[in-house]
Amino acid sequence: MKASLEILANRYICENYSTGNIESCSEKDIKHTKSKIYKIMNQNIATEEWTLLAGVDKHCFGCGFENSHGLQMRFESNGERLRSKLDLPERFRGWSNLIHGGVLSTILDETMSWTAIYFSKKFILTKGMQVEFLRPVRVGMQLFSYGHIKEYLGKREVIVTAEIKDEDDMVYAASEGTFALFDKKQFLRMKIIPEQDLELMSSLIPD
Repeated sequence: MKASLEILANRYICENYSTGNIESCSEKDIKHTKSKIYKIMNQNIATEEWTLLAGVDKHCFGCGFENSHGLQMRFESNGERLRSKLDLPERFRGWSNLIHGGVLSTILDETMSWTAIYFSKKFILTKGMQVEFLRPVRVGMQLFSYGHIKEYLGKREVIVTAEIKDEDDMVYAASEGTFALFDKKQFLRMKIIPEQDLELMSSLIPD
């Protein structure tokens, strides 16, 4: 998104100054214009229609809404992405007032996992993931995680990406993961989760 905003800002400046050359615009004009465009884009993101997904496993560390020690993540979809508003109290801290990197990795994995389930309409297991920690995340910060499908690798695997951002679209951590895809019969044979939970998960997946 930041790359596209950069292009929009540069185009706007060139079209609205007589020189038509961004290099001749003042740094103050450029910063002001980009700030306005970011504000407009973030307002559009804020007004998107997001639908809350029902929870399934109430004891899951990531998404279990009754797990008092967990993240209690609740996911929403806008039809293209999933997101979750993050609550990061002191119990998730590592050194000093920083949220532990393992917790951030779990948030990204949980976001990618539910993104893969919801949009592929399959059950999944994480095969591997890479994480980049871009900025320190501090206790109590207001953040969101976002996930979307990057690429399908045939019918059995999918690549998903996720980011942890603030309300100004600043990225604090990012990940990419590969997920194995299974249908309900395959997952039942593996005996990973009870059949009733599988049925509930199936009812949440859009047709």
